[in-house]
Amino acid sequence: MSRFLLAALSLSVLSSCGDKDDTGVAYEGDQPGECSDDADNDRDGFFDCEDPGCAGASNCQEADTDTDSDADGDTDADTDADADADTDSDTDYTGPCSPPDTWTGPIDPGLYSPEPYDSSYDAGLAEIADEFPTGSVSSGWSTSRLVYDATVVAVSDEDWEWVPRFFIADGNVTLQVKESAASIRAEVGDRIGFAATGVGADHDEPYIEYTEGWTVLSSGNPVYVMELGTGDISFEAHHNQVTHLFGEISRLSSHDCDSGFSCYIVDHDGTENLIRVRQDNEWGLDVDYSGDLCAEVIAPVNVYTGDTGTATFLDVRDADWMRTWEP
Repeated sequence: MSRFLLAALSLSVLSSCGDKDDTGVAYEGDQPGECSDDADNDRDGFFDCEDPGCAGASNCQEADTDTDSDADGDTDADTDADADADTDSDTDYTGPCSPPDTWTGPIDPGLYSPEPYDSSYDAGLAEIADEFPTGSVSSGWSTSRLVYDATVVAVSDEDWEWVPRFFIADGNVTLQVKESAASIRAEVGDRIGFAATGVGADHDEPYIEYTEGWTVLSSGNPVYVMELGTGDISFEAHHNQVTHLFGEISRLSSHDCDSGFSCYIVDHDGTENLIRVRQDNEWGLDVDYSGDLCAEVIAPVNVYTGDTGTATFLDVRDADWMRTWEP
């Protein structure tokens, strides 16, 4: 038999073994019926729906028996795995304080975003965070640190404040700017640039204290808000991250949270976190609070070290950073 005939026969045998993928290797599912024939067609030790090659086969898909049009098995209209109407994958809240409607607090609904900034979004904030002091101190620098294109995610400028506070973020960290210069202004959703010339801290609460060349570069940018759910806030992990939390205000905390402030415990399905409010507040929270209010908070994480140790909390400095209702 000629070598030409042998080669032709070999090609005939190979072609009968099924189509090939881009690498030239036959795989389970490349021929009709291979994902339901109880055979290991590509001889890799797996057959039918157990073989990765059959992942897209119709008989290998889990049944979707709900009434909406997405691909999961719950009855909401989003594509996450839980049954609530948002797009995150938290566990459904079962407590008495489900929010009555959608609320974005101090953030324009068109700017509010549950999607974190990409880590490649670097405005130079991490370098400054690494140099924050502790305790109570003010420190100027001989060489400034450039901040460029950071997003303003919260602004506190209540009348009782002696200086406005700006919370700015990039894809790595959120920091606080506490600058007394009257020319320093910005709105939530603005992106800003400036030179940081000094930092400070007050009872372990760190902030950028001195700036030069403050400039608003653009407006109307997305503002990332972390959905806390049943998580715990940590200043080490979250710094001044703007965070969304709701639940029952269960009781007054014994933590020292600074003069003129009190901390309260918010219970979200058994997970307890602190919020800090002014003692002179619009929600009727005082030392005699008996635990009969629900709360929804959108506020930055903050920290204070006092006589009872260090407390980490959502810092509700402005009236529109929290709403309350009766369960």
